[in-house]
Amino acid sequence: MFKKKVPLLKRYRQRFKIKPAPMWEALIVVLFGCVMIYTYSFAKKAVWAETTESNGPAQHVRVQVLNGCGVPGLATSFSERLRKASNTRFEFDVVDQGNFATFDVEETLVLDRNNSMDAALEIASLYGLPRDRVMHQALTDNILDVEVSILLGNDITHAQERRP
Repeated sequence: MFKKKVPLLKRYRQRFKIKPAPMWEALIVVLFGCVMIYTYSFAKKAVWAETTESNGPAQHVRVQVLNGCGVPGLATSFSERLRKASNTRFEFDVVDQGNFATFDVEETLVLDRNNSMDAALEIASLYGLPRDRVMHQALTDNILDVEVSILLGNDITHAQERRP
């Protein structure tokens, strides 16, 4: 009387005499999983590339470090730390280090020498200096082609104790 309802897929297989192949179904599932993983990794890499600040090799920055507080060896130790602090955006090359004309400098200053404040601001942020201590001051006889000068003051000795 009543015809038994057969699922659509089963009727299709009966009609065209197709036998299920579990191996092919498993292979399709595995390939689909691989495609999803590849798509995720590609999307992650694309987003990561957009969020990184670097757009190529690190910018080479020539730095001068001057000791303005009279602590022996401060310019040398600061120069070594600055070289190690190079990152993906900036590679710091200390081309000159020594003593300032006087030893009565109270606050550390970062002086930009070529109208590009990015490197000077990066150095200030590395050592926790506020933006008002970063300023532009051109050199009249810039033989060493210095791009940033750091004038170490009495406050840097306390900051150095806190820095690694």
